[in-house]
Amino acid sequence: MALNAGQFENVNGVGLAIGRTGPAQNHVGILYHTDTEPRLLHLRWHYLLSDDSPYDQPWKEFLWADLNLEDEENRAVLSAFIATVWMNHNGDIPYGFSFDGSAFNADGTFVSPPVGQGLTCATFIVHVLSAAGFSLLDITTWQDREGDEEWRAKIIGWLEQGDKVPKAHLDALRQDDSAIRIRPEDVMAAGIASPWPVSFGDASAIAGELLAELYEKVPFVEAH
Repeated sequence: MALNAGQFENVNGVGLAIGRTGPAQNHVGILYHTDTEPRLLHLRWHYLLSDDSPYDQPWKEFLWADLNLEDEENRAVLSAFIATVWMNHNGDIPYGFSFDGSAFNADGTFVSPPVGQGLTCATFIVHVLSAAGFSLLDITTWQDREGDEEWRAKIIGWLEQGDKVPKAHLDALRQDDSAIRIRPEDVMAAGIASPWPVSFGDASAIAGELLAELYEKVPFVEAH
């Protein structure tokens, strides 16, 4: 597997970019090309959707690959929809584990889910693609894995440290212990796989190779 480093302007319309934000924490976003430059659209955190230059820190260290869409028309349509999601967003996407109540309208606006639900950086991408007519994952095949419960507890702890997360949302997250976790590497793996939707087994196999390459090329260095 050969993920790309830098030269983000070479993305063929739409791709995905993955990087390391902690020793055991990865992050994924949508790399797409506007009329003038490449951009990275990603859900950074609770109520924090960002559209950044991939050449900014820390995103410039991310590795990327084109989405496995051979049809140029599909690439153009998806790229335009991604730009619309950014233009029409209201900063109203909560961070959450259960994501079945979240959706995007045809105009790119976000449909708010019930209290305690929301998206992660990974499920944000799944829902954007779904709204554009592309089913990336076969969710019915997804399974819990070792470390998922600990990850949920870590996320709740981080959210508790902020001042913008309502108590009702936090309480609901604490009770949401059965939500299936889709990891950043799952989405990245599925994006370069074929055909879509991709099963848990196939995505996991590709994700293992992907992570090995990511950890080799982008060693995480703790900031001091």
